[in-house]
Amino acid sequence: MSRRRFPQRAVLWKRALLWSTPAVVFLGATSWWFGSARAAFHWMAGRDFVVHVRDRGPGEYELRVQNLRGAPLNVVGIRSNCDCVLIDEPRKQIAPWGTGCWTLRSAKWADGGTRTVTLFTD
Repeated sequence: MSRRRFPQRAVLWKRALLWSTPAVVFLGATSWWFGSARAAFHWMAGRDFVVHVRDRGPGEYELRVQNLRGAPLNVVGIRSNCDCVLIDEPRKQIAPWGTGCWTLRSAKWADGGTRTVTLFTD
């Protein structure tokens, strides 16, 4: 019966470092380029844009759309499931690798209501 030999701990540590370092460097570089790790993951998944939503106070939200492609992104409309949501400038063109911002306002959000906002692109 032969004994199975395992590599020494130092060899295992070096292998782990050899494989993980390029991945960490790549993720760090793409996160720096796109501004967040979330946007970098969306870009790696082949998506054209990523949406960030920020709470700006009672009944007011900021909708940021980050373009992840080298061509302009045309937002042709934004709709909500409720007429109570006010959207400034529903049409906008976002430059390549740029960001477009909208402000969404609703008095009913202050009461804890939930709304769905749909973004239409070309």
